[in-house]
Amino acid sequence: MKQNLTLTSYLRTLSIIHTSLIMGPIILGALLYFDTTKESIRFSFDLNTLFYVVPIVGLAGIFIGNLLYRNFLARIPTNLSLKQKLVRYQTASITKYALVEVPAFLGVFAFMITHNLFFLLVSAVLVLYFISLRPTISGLAKNLKLTRLEKSIFERPDEPI
Repeated sequence: MKQNLTLTSYLRTLSIIHTSLIMGPIILGALLYFDTTKESIRFSFDLNTLFYVVPIVGLAGIFIGNLLYRNFLARIPTNLSLKQKLVRYQTASITKYALVEVPAFLGVFAFMITHNLFFLLVSAVLVLYFISLRPTISGLAKNLKLTRLEKSIFERPDEPI
């Protein structure tokens, strides 16, 4: 039996993807933190390149993720069906999520190598930003170029698309 796609089911799927992606850095970071016996926070500006690389990669991931996200959404033709628009929106969202998740993992791995809590702090900030990217119906409606008919579908999210 084929199940009809609803806006609610689409959003649930995208939310599961979002949650799954963010759980990796959270779980690994927590395991490493509780397994480490001599962690400390050091804001030393020595020759440790990770001290510079991790925050720069984090900021670059946010910036490039937003840039690609807007670029993907701008290239969605208005004449596509809503289902096709949602597929492209999902691709744009996953790309944006990945470009925040990878720097968060980098911070966790830098913590694993150095035991410096600074890197875990950078990862925590990226995780908080990632959480703010949680998909919502209002976010979908705001970011997609919708026709009047499609906007009416957003008012009834439990009906088949």
